[in-house]
Amino acid sequence: MVANNIGISACEQQFFSRTSTAVGPIERRNLSLQVLAKTDPVTLLAQSHGVSRKFLYQQAAKAQQALDKAFDPMRPDKEVLYYLPITKEWIRQLALCLVLVGHSPFRAVCEILDIAFDYQDISIGTVHNIVADAVIKARAINKNES
Repeated sequence: MVANNIGISACEQQFFSRTSTAVGPIERRNLSLQVLAKTDPVTLLAQSHGVSRKFLYQQAAKAQQALDKAFDPMRPDKEVLYYLPITKEWIRQLALCLVLVGHSPFRAVCEILDIAFDYQDISIGTVHNIVADAVIKARAINKNES
């Protein structure tokens, strides 16, 4: 590198001429594809585009990660989407949704909570009371509307 620059004026140096200009996203993508495809040596690509080899290897690593993520079929199914804090109020809302939206019988609500959430502290009577409370609140709202 030093031997290449000896005897060359600052105007004639091609390797350092473009280091101050930013490489755009499309050019970074194309360069990373060229590095991954191994069409040209990395040193030659770096010199011709005025970037460092380290930069090209970093871009190629990002592109490789994106390719791996795009073609990994097992990853999306095992990835945690979110954590759900389950409170008694949340269980009441779920039970009400299962009855009103899902048309689930009270016994099915108890079974779903047991199987899916390992929650066995609810009985058919409790589900009945949850629905009865919702009916009382709905009647009061409907009465105020008319």
